[in-house]
Amino acid sequence: MKTKHFTSYFYHKIVVIMCLFVFVFMLNDPIIQSFAEVTTENNPPPIPANFSPERITELQSWLKKSLSIVEIDRELDKIKALQINNTAELALIQRDINLQSFKLKDLREKAGKILRSYYMGSRQPIWMMILSIKKVNWSDWLSVFDYMQLIVKHDQVTLDNYSKAFQQLEATKRIGVAKAVALDEEKHRYDVQRARVLALTASLEKELSRQKDAKLYWAWLKAKNEQWLHIGLPQFEAALDGLSKAMTKFNRMIGPDTLTTTSSGTIFHIHESVFNKFIKEESPELRDMRFAFDDDAFRVNGVAQGVPIRFAGNYRITNTPNHGIRFFIERIEYGGVDLPDTTLADLQSRFDLGFYPASIGWNITITSVGQKNRELVVDLKF
Repeated sequence: MKTKHFTSYFYHKIVVIMCLFVFVFMLNDPIIQSFAEVTTENNPPPIPANFSPERITELQSWLKKSLSIVEIDRELDKIKALQINNTAELALIQRDINLQSFKLKDLREKAGKILRSYYMGSRQPIWMMILSIKKVNWSDWLSVFDYMQLIVKHDQVTLDNYSKAFQQLEATKRIGVAKAVALDEEKHRYDVQRARVLALTASLEKELSRQKDAKLYWAWLKAKNEQWLHIGLPQFEAALDGLSKAMTKFNRMIGPDTLTTTSSGTIFHIHESVFNKFIKEESPELRDMRFAFDDDAFRVNGVAQGVPIRFAGNYRITNTPNHGIRFFIERIEYGGVDLPDTTLADLQSRFDLGFYPASIGWNITITSVGQKNRELVVDLKF
């Protein structure tokens, strides 16, 4: 019995020692050290410096997919809201069509009677009615004339009402058709984006299922997603809002120092250093941002309340809503990865980063715009 008890005691000791060894080993594992804190804080740690390039690339790939899922989900929520709104509006339009159709039916019958009476000869034109008076009595003649005029005027009002009601019904039908087409497009867009989310989710789940520390990676990705939604996205919005407000005063940069007259017209050119100074004066919240006119793109880099801000795009000529130049976002980077096209489209639609000469009363035509030698160059025709 003593031997058996000793053996059991020795066995348990070995198990405890092995567990402690595994625990110590895990504490020294860079993955555990770096990601374990995510389970207690909603502040994901940076990627460890001792990670291999392959592992860092893998993490960035997972993060890109994870953020894309979050952003496309945001787009799906927007499409759902649009669908609900358009469905309700379409129901109201259909109700209006039914009411207008009922009203038009009554007016059609009245107009038909009038037209048939004239066609069949039962209602004569006013001049024939006047000539049909046998006795020329000016008092009677004027009374008959006034009476006949009232009849003709009433007939004309009835016909005009029918015409207006018909046109209104046709216009309402066109609005209904356009709304139905928009609803179909939204449904198609929803299906496309939903398929993207499902494909990205399946791919990410498959890749992480192969990792021994999958739960920690999932926790890290979740924390990064939350960081983007609650810290990153608001700072990107603030940066774009500041740039948008500054662009409304873009005309202040146009003057003798920034205009050059040529045989073909006038060129507006401004160096990025002057542009940076102007933007930061108009929008002080962008003081930690840098705006660069590279030959291939207009780039914005900086930090806003601790959040790295990086996006790029190009100024292009636009005629919507008015003729001018507008900055089109082509790339947004967060956490070292590019965000999906849905994010670009969302922010582009909410912030107008343009300058429209007509809005300040200038009759100017912009013929070209681009970046060259660290300058924004715009060809103008007055």
